[in-house]
Amino acid sequence: MELQFTVPGEPRGKGRPRFGNGRTYTDAKTVAYEKLIACRAAEVMPCPAVATPTSVRIDIYKGVPKSWTMARRRRALDGQELPGQPDLDNVAKGVLDALSGVAYADDTQVVRLLVQKQYSLEPRLVVTVKEMLE
Repeated sequence: MELQFTVPGEPRGKGRPRFGNGRTYTDAKTVAYEKLIACRAAEVMPCPAVATPTSVRIDIYKGVPKSWTMARRRRALDGQELPGQPDLDNVAKGVLDALSGVAYADDTQVVRLLVQKQYSLEPRLVVTVKEMLE
């Protein structure tokens, strides 16, 4: 089984945990983005979530800043300039957490992870989940 879905909009990394009132919590923007990822995944994922080892590929397409010159925008779209933010590991953590219980029972099932980023005129995440045959 191999399924792919797209999350439109500017990619976002998982926020750092927040502390207050004697507890730890996740910020509202991160919670909303993880819900968006889970909803997009649920549209294409079979029920119930797979219980076998899984491979996840995350392609991050970051929007090119409008303030850049045309020459710099062209370089970015040609892959000659690569994005810094958001951090790959923060995006991956958010996606893997969002897919727990939707695409797979738990993110400990993910045995292979590929994450890459580039600029695009259409900011988005493209996530591919593949069941690994034992």
